[in-house]
Amino acid sequence: MDEVKTERDLTLSEAFRTPQFWAIYVMACLGVFQGYYTVNVYKAYGQTVPTIEDDCYLTCVGSLASLLGTLRFLWSAAMDYKGATFKRVYGTLTMIQIILGFTIQYAANNKSAYMTWVCLIMFTESGHFTVIPNALKKIYGE
Repeated sequence: MDEVKTERDLTLSEAFRTPQFWAIYVMACLGVFQGYYTVNVYKAYGQTVPTIEDDCYLTCVGSLASLLGTLRFLWSAAMDYKGATFKRVYGTLTMIQIILGFTIQYAANNKSAYMTWVCLIMFTESGHFTVIPNALKKIYGE
C-alpha cells in the first residue's frame, strides 16, 4: 500500500473504487475488535480471576487504560518519522495486539501485568484511529 501514489487527489467516490481503500477498511474493522472487546469485558473478566478480583483495582485499570488511549499522537509521530511506512507502523501495531491478545490470560495472574496488558491494548486501539486516516491521506491526498 505504500507504493500506491496518485498523480492527483482522488474524490471520495474514486477512492471507494480502489482495492487499496477496501483493504485498509477491512484491516481497520478487524483491528479494532480486540480493543472494543477488552474495553467491554476487562472488568468482568478480572472479577472472575481470584488474583485481580478487586473492584477498586479494576476501576483504576480502566482509568489508567483510558489515559494511555489518549497517547495516540505517538502513533501519528511514528507515521511521520523519516523512513517509516504504513506497513511497518501498522504491522508493529498489529503484532503488539496479537501478542497481547494471546497472552492476556497469563497476565491476569498478576495485578501489575494485567494492568499493563489492558493499558497496552488500549494504547494500540488508539493507534488505529491515527494510523489509518494518516495512511489514507498519504495514499489519496487531501
